[in-house]
Amino acid sequence: MDAWRLKTVPILLLALFACSLGLHPEVISRLHLQWTTAGEIDYGYFVLAAAGALLVTQTQLSVERRTIVLCLVIVAVGASFAASIAKLISFNAAFLLAMIATWTLLVLASCGVRNLRLVLSVALLFLLATPVPFLLVPYLREMTVAVVSALTKAVGIAAFIEGNLIHLPTGIIEIADGCAGEKYLRSSIILAAIALGLGITRFGFFTTLAAFSCGSLVANWIRVFFLVVFADNTSSTHPLILEHDWLGWLIYLPIVGAMIAWLVSAGRTSLVDPERTPDRGPAGPRSAVAIAMLSGLVLTLPAALPALAVRAAPPLQAIESLDGIHGCTQVAGPPVGFVPSFRSPDVELMETVRCGSGNALVLRQSAAYSQPKSGRDISSWENAPVDEDQWRRLTSAPLDLGEGNSAEAVVVASRSGIDRYLLVHWYEAGGTATGSKVVFKLALLRGFITGSPPPTAVRLAAPCADSCDAERSLLIDLATAIL
Repeated sequence: MDAWRLKTVPILLLALFACSLGLHPEVISRLHLQWTTAGEIDYGYFVLAAAGALLVTQTQLSVERRTIVLCLVIVAVGASFAASIAKLISFNAAFLLAMIATWTLLVLASCGVRNLRLVLSVALLFLLATPVPFLLVPYLREMTVAVVSALTKAVGIAAFIEGNLIHLPTGIIEIADGCAGEKYLRSSIILAAIALGLGITRFGFFTTLAAFSCGSLVANWIRVFFLVVFADNTSSTHPLILEHDWLGWLIYLPIVGAMIAWLVSAGRTSLVDPERTPDRGPAGPRSAVAIAMLSGLVLTLPAALPALAVRAAPPLQAIESLDGIHGCTQVAGPPVGFVPSFRSPDVELMETVRCGSGNALVLRQSAAYSQPKSGRDISSWENAPVDEDQWRRLTSAPLDLGEGNSAEAVVVASRSGIDRYLLVHWYEAGGTATGSKVVFKLALLRGFITGSPPPTAVRLAAPCADSCDAERSLLIDLATAIL
C-alpha cells in the first residue's frame, strides 16, 4: 500500500484537532502568548511539532473490532461533553485536558489500539505544551520545602522554616513557584515522551515516566539545598543566590543525561503491541478516514454546546458596605496598604473600614462578573488574590466559615519585609462560598443550572503582627456577617 496514503489519517486527525481548537480563539490566543513569551512555555511550538512528527511517522494503521471502536467513540463523546462543561464555566485547564483526552480516544479508534504507547506519548506531549502542569506547582513547592527543611536539619544548619521561607542567620531564602521544580519535571517528561514515542527503550511507559520524574525532582531538591548551604556560609544576597537558574541546569543536565543513557541501554522496542494486533492485518485508510471524519464532529461539541446553553445572566446585585457591621466605620480616602485588583469586573466595591474594640484597619474588596467567559473569569490568574511580585506568601490554610462555607486564609509579607497582612478571600457561586478554585468551578456549574446570581469574589485584608490571631478572629466575624 502506498506509504503516503497511510499518513493521511494521522495528518487528518492532527488537522481536525487544530481546527477544533481554532473554534476557541481565546484559548488559542492565550496559548500563543505563552508559547512566545520567554519564561513561560516558550518551547510549546517545538513540543507540538515533535508530537505531530511522531504521530505521522510512527503510526501503523490497523483494523479494530467494531465493539472496541464504538466503546472508544462513546467515551470520547463523554470526554467532549466534559470539555463543553469546562468551557461553559471557563475552567480552562479542565477544558484543555478534556479536549486532549477526547482526541486521544478518537485517534485510537481511527488508527487502532495497538498504537496505544505511541498515542499516549503524543497526547502527553500535547498536554505538556499547555498550562495544565502549572497546577502541580503548589504541591511541588510543598515537597521541596519539606525535603530541603529535612536536609538542613540533618546537616545541622540553624534555620527557621516559615511557610515557604527559610530564615538563616545570613538572610532569608524564599522557595518560590520557580523553585518548585516544575520546569525540570516538564522538561524530563517531554524527553521521556519523545523517547517512548520513538521506541528507543524497552522499559514500560509508566516506568520511564516515573524514573524521569523522580530524577528531575531530585535534581531540583539538590539545587535548592545547595543554595541554602551556600547562603548559610556567605549571604542570601550573593549573586549566585539571586541568579541561580544556570546552577539548576548544571545539576539537572548530568542527571537527565544519565537517565537517557539508561533508557538507551535497554535497547529499542516496537511501538506496536503484538498482543493488541488484530488477526485481520493492517487497515486501509478508507475506514480510518471515515472514523476520523466522525472525530471532527465529536471535537466540535465543546464549541457548539456552550453556545446553545448561553442564556441571559441573572441581574447583578448591589454589594453592601461593611459600614455599620460589627461596629465598623468607613474610612474616607483611598484604600491603604494591601490592594489587590480585579480585571474589568461588572460590579466592584473597594473600601477601608476600622472595626472592633482595637479599631483595626480592614481593607475589603468585592467584585462580580455577569457572565463567565475568557478574560472575565473571576478566579483566573489575572485575578489572583496576591501579587506575587510585591508580596511573599508566608502561610496559607483553609478557613471554615460554617454552614458549608469556607475561605482561604493567607499571611503575606511585603518583599521589603516591612509590612505583613492577613488576607481572607473566597468565591461565591451557586449558594456556596469557598476558597478552593475547583470547588468554586463546580459551584459555578450548579449556579448556572439553578439560575443563581452571578459569581462574586470577596477579599478581606488587615495589617497584623507576627501571630495575626486577633485579626483572624475579626476577619472571620466579618466574613460570616457578609455571608
